[in-house]
Amino acid sequence: MTKKAVLMLAYGTPANTERMRCYLSDIRGGRPMSDEFVAEFKHRYDLIGGSPLTALTYEQAKKNRPGIGSPRPQFARVSGHASLVAVD
Repeated sequence: MTKKAVLMLAYGTPANTERMRCYLSDIRGGRPMSDEFVAEFKHRYDLIGGSPLTALTYEQAKKNRPGIGSPRPQFARVSGHASLVAVD
């Protein structure tokens, strides 16, 4: 029996500007960055009033399958789980 799955991904956004350095480090693969670089992103984030991306992503997930989601999902973990349960 073939199992089918839908993998919904959104890379996300920091929960707040205090998490900006950690978020940027994650998406940049740990490459070093200056304090000025981080400050610029914090400034941009503040200019637009934060990001609705996280809330919108979880709303989409709930509509497709209630109870789905993780506060900090990682693609490698999710894709590894899919192969363990034999999703094609």
